[in-house]
Amino acid sequence: MVNARSRAGVDATRLHTNVDLMTTIATTGSSPINVVWNFPFITDEDENATAHEILIRDTFQSVKLLFEIMLPIIAMHGNFFCLGLQGDQLSRWNVLKSAWAVGWKLHAWDNFCYNDFPGYVPRRLNGEAFPVGSTRFYVFKYDKQY
Repeated sequence: MVNARSRAGVDATRLHTNVDLMTTIATTGSSPINVVWNFPFITDEDENATAHEILIRDTFQSVKLLFEIMLPIIAMHGNFFCLGLQGDQLSRWNVLKSAWAVGWKLHAWDNFCYNDFPGYVPRRLNGEAFPVGSTRFYVFKYDKQY
């Protein structure tokens, strides 16, 4: 992946206000940008589906606003928001409902095998590795006309 950057400790619900992130995007030129979040998780709140739904919805909104703010700089097409999820998180956290509520459409999905990425280990916010199983990667596209 060309120009891929990983960021830790960033509030996913406030990406559109992150000056450092917007500066980094601006310096990459007019290339499309993709935001990828593998295994979103609220620390110590594994079973709190409502809190996760709010987190995901607010993140969809923030990525949408980030793309709209950066539109004069980034390419008009090819900007995606991608989520790596486990098991029934897509339905339990109402991810599709949250996406549709702010103008995102499911573009594609596939099984996600993190072993295909040497050196990648899924970790919680505190750095603890966690087991993954039944994982899928979902790709969403923002549609301003939606």
